[in-house]
Amino acid sequence: TPRMTSGVALRVYGGPLAVSAGRLTIASIVLLAIALFRSPASLRVTRQHGAILAAAGCALAVHFATWIASLEYTSVAISTLLVATTPIWTAAYDAIFLRRPLTRRAFFAFFTGALGLCAVEGFNRTAAPVPGHETVVALLAVAGGIAIAAYFILVREVRADLGTRTIVTHTYGWAAIVLIAVVAVLHQPPPQASDAIAWGGRSEERRVGKECRSR
Repeated sequence: TPRMTSGVALRVYGGPLAVSAGRLTIASIVLLAIALFRSPASLRVTRQHGAILAAAGCALAVHFATWIASLEYTSVAISTLLVATTPIWTAAYDAIFLRRPLTRRAFFAFFTGALGLCAVEGFNRTAAPVPGHETVVALLAVAGGIAIAAYFILVREVRADLGTRTIVTHTYGWAAIVLIAVVAVLHQPPPQASDAIAWGGRSEERRVGKECRSR
């Protein structure tokens, strides 16, 4: 029987942007409902904070869209490892723009992380859903890592003044709005309402399990 992969699920049940938009919309509705029930005043932010949170939400939208799209072309393990290069980009930003030099411990951590990535790539035997797109995979997954790095950099500018629930509610809401708009412009159909695989992420869970058993 053919292996069920997230890439196949995305092509059958909905495109990556539509799936990302759907999941973010669900998360945003839940977060907004919790905020309105517990503390509606926590949603109020200044204009400056609102602009930063909107920018962070856009970065979050790029993160989810590129990461989920990369799953069409490679295994979950490789995609996740490339997306997890986020600390490299945040450290690079701090070193270049904030003049914070990297410590020896940071260099050692990045070096060992690179060795681990090479090891996983070298021993990975899982067939990609759409083979022959290594460059696309790298660009999409690394873009996802850079985007979430931008999210963290922006969010830390308001963390001292805003609570976690306020930040997450605003940024997830903006991310959902951005992706919904992009999906509408591109006419990408959303998954069916009854499709638990696309909405709930079962395809990724199933795929991770099969990859682990195949090693």
